[in-house]
Amino acid sequence: MIKSKLLFVCNTIRYHQLTLLIRNNIFLLAFGVVLGCLIIINPWFILVEIGYGGYLFKRSRLLGTMMIVLVGLLFMGYGLSIHRPLPIKEEYKGIIIEAEEKSTYQRLLIQTGLLKLLIYSKAEETYRVGDQISVSGVVEASSPPHLPGDFDYDAYLKYHHIIGIMSSKQVKKINRPLSIWLIKDALEMYLETCFHSDARAYLYGLLFGDRSGFSEEFEMSLSMNGLVHLFAVSGLHIGLIISIIHSLFKKFKWSHESHFIIIFLGCYCIVTGFAPSIVRATSMFYLALINKKWNLRFSSLDIISGLFIVLILVNPFYIHDIGFCLSFLMATMIILTAPILVKKHPLMQLLIISFMSQMFSLPLIIAMNHEVNSLAFIGNVLFIVLVSSLVIPTALVVVTMFPLQSIFVWMMKAFEWISSLMSQIFIAYQAPSFSVLVITLYYVLLFVIIRYIKCPTKRRWGTALLIGVLLIASMSGHYRLEGRVVFLDCYEGESILISSPYAQTNILIDTGIGKNHEVTDYLLREGILCLDMLIITHEHEDHMGELAYLKRHLRIRQIVTSINSTLLPVTKRVATGDVLTCKEYTFYVLNPSMAYLDENDNSLVLYGVINGRYFLFMGDATSLVEENIPVLPVNILKVGHHGSTTSTSEAFLDRMNPTVAVIQTGQTNRYQFPATSIVKRLEKREIKVYSTSQYFTITYWYQGSSEGFRFQNYPTF
Repeated sequence: MIKSKLLFVCNTIRYHQLTLLIRNNIFLLAFGVVLGCLIIINPWFILVEIGYGGYLFKRSRLLGTMMIVLVGLLFMGYGLSIHRPLPIKEEYKGIIIEAEEKSTYQRLLIQTGLLKLLIYSKAEETYRVGDQISVSGVVEASSPPHLPGDFDYDAYLKYHHIIGIMSSKQVKKINRPLSIWLIKDALEMYLETCFHSDARAYLYGLLFGDRSGFSEEFEMSLSMNGLVHLFAVSGLHIGLIISIIHSLFKKFKWSHESHFIIIFLGCYCIVTGFAPSIVRATSMFYLALINKKWNLRFSSLDIISGLFIVLILVNPFYIHDIGFCLSFLMATMIILTAPILVKKHPLMQLLIISFMSQMFSLPLIIAMNHEVNSLAFIGNVLFIVLVSSLVIPTALVVVTMFPLQSIFVWMMKAFEWISSLMSQIFIAYQAPSFSVLVITLYYVLLFVIIRYIKCPTKRRWGTALLIGVLLIASMSGHYRLEGRVVFLDCYEGESILISSPYAQTNILIDTGIGKNHEVTDYLLREGILCLDMLIITHEHEDHMGELAYLKRHLRIRQIVTSINSTLLPVTKRVATGDVLTCKEYTFYVLNPSMAYLDENDNSLVLYGVINGRYFLFMGDATSLVEENIPVLPVNILKVGHHGSTTSTSEAFLDRMNPTVAVIQTGQTNRYQFPATSIVKRLEKREIKVYSTSQYFTITYWYQGSSEGFRFQNYPTF
């Protein structure tokens, strides 16, 4: 009876007029939704959406109407989510879904209703995933990015439905209720108990996408070889798991294979924290199973397109998730290139898949790393074979047979060595993060090439245009019309970029402490791949901490430091009376004139003219050095030693009489710079004070006869 009713429902769906219309056309609706996502990021795409809507209406009025409804639902869902008031209070109850033990505290993520809360607990008791707790404290506001284009932690929390960060005053365990998170906790406890640290780090990386246990060298080699995607939970893992389960059921002639896979994949979603790529791959399997079982006759492209629409409407914030975007792009690529792979030799199939994977993931890899190894697609063939046929299957076996973990660790050490060796063969393609327009044009051309792969003329034109887009994108740093002096708000210390119009000349003074290689990433984001001159004012870590990393990732034509420096290798050492010339810029060296006991006083003090304005860069020089600086016209003063009381004396200010004073304190600002007395001293003389502690990154810009200041944390004047 039930079976006959299900058969009737299936036949009704299969032959319904709407099903017949959308079958093989869901991709067109999904593309309209993608354009809707792009409108959220860049409103100018509404023009493209209007044109595309006109095309759909011409093709089918019902399809056009459906697209408008779907895009409208997307906008409504995104608007409600982004403007939803968060329940900020002093006490929360929830179930722990993530728990990470640190040396002095525990990092907990709890699920409270539909939202989450990130907690830093210093309680003596250790809490586990699955515990229900009550926590009290103050929810702190996260800091916005301090450098242009830097990681926006506040946006990250919002897009992941996290209320905020709480430093807990009191944490109380209520109970341990029955929940899906107990599955995750049981697996974590098993891994903690039965595996030593190396094996555990590799297993977490391979099976759960957690690479925090990897060494910095291994992480860097993966990034340089374009292999990070192999250690991110993805459809590759799902495909291998399904393949292994299928082989086992076939060999031992077990029944109920599909039921077992459905349950197993559901559990895998839980232990991976419902990673978007795993949700995508698991849902694809479920939908393909239903499609086959009910004979609905939807194509793979229909299924992935429909799934994209459903997931993006359920959680519109997925458009900001790189893992989600990359997962759908790669899966779509495999579906579209399937006809090309027919009757090809297996090795040729691997080469094509590897090459297309690199091409489809290029904009997202550039967004994360700003460079990619041009030879990565060749190395990927080797690594994809290794990972899919050996590494992941071995990891799955080792999870169930932990005595074999030593063999597994040895194998992974060999993999790590091969990755390190391959990273030495590095031909970099470097570019700033692509704009939304460039990314869209890139993927449109890529789809055109695949669509007309058998038409030589269109394929050649598409390829030529694609190469042109990549070349133009890589040089986008030179399209900036304005010149700039950028006082970067580093994690700690100072770094100053001087860049001429069209980025024809780029000079960097100091590098900051090097936390998360923030200065290098900023330069690459801006499209600055070469520094004409790098000046290290003195040998304190907060002024030269990122030097080694900069040298590895950018071309540096000259490295200049003071005559008292022991830094090697350098291009030039200078002292008082020397002149530094770099194309259109000239700087006069006013210090050091001798070797000082205090390293701060060994700082290079530079004086120069930029856009007709007189700049004086004091480094960390104290009032002892200031006494030796002659009277000079100064418009913009970079205050010495972060605005501490050891610098910027009354007499010095009276002699220089600057118009603007810029103070770089560093984000950590352990010493509470600038000193109140220094700020009052400057304001008393009606000197405008701009401190990175208030304004974050500060930019002096000029273009033609116009000039002004921009602030990362303040409106433009």
